[in-house]
Amino acid sequence: MKKLTLFLLTAVLGAAFTLSATPPDRNWFTDFGKAQAEAREKNLPMFLLFTGSDWCPWCVKLHKDTLATSKFKSFVKDKVVLVYLDYPRRLKLPEKTVAQNQKLRKEYGIKGYPTIIVTNPEGQEIGKLGYAKVNEFLPRLQQVLDTQKSAAPAAGEEKSEYLTDFKEAQKLAREKKLPIVALFTGSDWCPWCVKLHKESLSTKEFKDYAAKDAVFLYLDFPRRTQLPAALKKQNDELAGRYKVSGFPTTVVMNADGRELGRIGGFLPAADYLKELKAAAAKK
Repeated sequence: MKKLTLFLLTAVLGAAFTLSATPPDRNWFTDFGKAQAEAREKNLPMFLLFTGSDWCPWCVKLHKDTLATSKFKSFVKDKVVLVYLDYPRRLKLPEKTVAQNQKLRKEYGIKGYPTIIVTNPEGQEIGKLGYAKVNEFLPRLQQVLDTQKSAAPAAGEEKSEYLTDFKEAQKLAREKKLPIVALFTGSDWCPWCVKLHKESLSTKEFKDYAAKDAVFLYLDFPRRTQLPAALKKQNDELAGRYKVSGFPTTVVMNADGRELGRIGGFLPAADYLKELKAAAAKK
């Protein structure tokens, strides 16, 4: 009797894993490139599900308790582009899919399953989620989506008040006799860059400072978005000139490009602004 019970339990669990070995429904992409094209076209965030369909019990549970529910499907419709990234142990995926998924796992630093990464259309992370039942999961997802508006500007879509041309920044700095604040950032892959933008650069205090007391230069080093060749060349040359080895790095300089000071990494708004002003005062 015990053997029969064990056999039936094994069969049930095996069936559960088999059923979840494919995306929850046809609305999910498995090709990241196609998903990103859709996200860009519709200007929607991407919902990247990293899962182990045929071996991970919490992945199966997430599928059953949340992703397969009508409540979830109704909530995400026209709000996100769903991307299914599977890491099975028994199921054999196409080699191209395996290579893509391994690359994305490394890029987003995935350590366990299931993990959901929510990104903007350029692939820049704006939030991370794990398992939760649907009634708990949806408010958390909404909270992440609400942060999208305050995420760092995507590569090639810098806000109008951000200069990207170094010579133009120098010219303006000379005319107004202001220092240049040059931000070296990774807009579509660097979480600390996103955090700096969201918690420091987006504040009224910083915006007032950048508008009146400095010339702000935005130097991006994206991994998934291709910059214009001339802009990429400029940014690479400046990173070499100022020996930038990590992101974000903020270099304060005078109009001639002489470094006055720098901030390595993230700082809260008040501390960040204090350091900027201290460096600028050295001019």
